[in-house]
Amino acid sequence: MKENTSPPAPLPRERGGAVLPPSPPRRGVGGEVFSRGSGMTDRARDLRSNMTDAERKLWLALCGDQLGVRVRRQLVIDKRYIVDFCAPQIRLIIEVDGQHHITSLSDPVRTAYLEARDYTVLRFWNNAVLNETETVIDATHRLVTDLLAARPSPPTPLRDGEGRRLLPKDCA
Repeated sequence: MKENTSPPAPLPRERGGAVLPPSPPRRGVGGEVFSRGSGMTDRARDLRSNMTDAERKLWLALCGDQLGVRVRRQLVIDKRYIVDFCAPQIRLIIEVDGQHHITSLSDPVRTAYLEARDYTVLRFWNNAVLNETETVIDATHRLVTDLLAARPSPPTPLRDGEGRRLLPKDCA
């Protein structure tokens, strides 16, 4: 008899005594799949709990819709990358880089991957965020303003009496 070698089904979650089925993947504004409980999600959660001084300082300037768009921190993109900050509404990614990024060969590949998915990637060095915070925030705010202006605006609802004209029966 052949033994079943398929992986076991995920265990149901428990909440308040009730058993819940596994959560389906969530989709972001750009269609990216965000899943709960993956290794990347756990890593992102850990990074949110252990932010660098530069990330913490920039987050204080970005959080709470201060730029006019919602910014999320340590966000998983395509189950492949964790970005420092992301404004999904305008597809902006902000990275705060330390010394180890000077010689990184993976950063250009990562940036190309994100830009190919229509993200704008903005990078700052840690020391710029820590020592020239206002300049960094001003540059970020200008880019957000430009990206918001470039987005097509939603159609304005028609007022009463506007819209399709009805022709008299004899003109049809």
